[in-house]
Amino acid sequence: MAVYSLNQIITIITGWEKDLQEFYGLLDHNLKDESARLLTGLLKKDQEGTVEMLERITLKKDEDLEYQKNLPNYGNRNIIPDFKLTELATAKDVLDQVFDYEEELLSVYQHLRKIVVYQQSKDLLDMLIQRKLGQVKKIKSCMDSEGLAA
Repeated sequence: MAVYSLNQIITIITGWEKDLQEFYGLLDHNLKDESARLLTGLLKKDQEGTVEMLERITLKKDEDLEYQKNLPNYGNRNIIPDFKLTELATAKDVLDQVFDYEEELLSVYQHLRKIVVYQQSKDLLDMLIQRKLGQVKKIKSCMDSEGLAA
């Protein structure tokens, strides 16, 4: 278990989102399947917006009062699973793995939202949850429209 300030939590979240952005970039560059590359290009662009939003968040020193105890040690935990995609991956392969990861992030954000105390923290996590919900819905919509849903 660990104790984190709100600023530390945002830094960790930004790291996770940057890892996902990097993953999309690698896929966009290496996939051979044209529809999979197009899809990952769109996901990458959307993810860039998420990272930019997180990087614009600034907390004044005196506002960084939210300390959370009894959280998993997020600083030592990479919640991005090891993706097992090759250059021959299809759009379905990409969506299946990305959907699971995005849902995992959403779950973490929702958990954090339940335990924070200060309104600023709640508002910030509400914003992140809404952004992540939008991303999950877009991925699910792509899966449904292409008949790729499990």
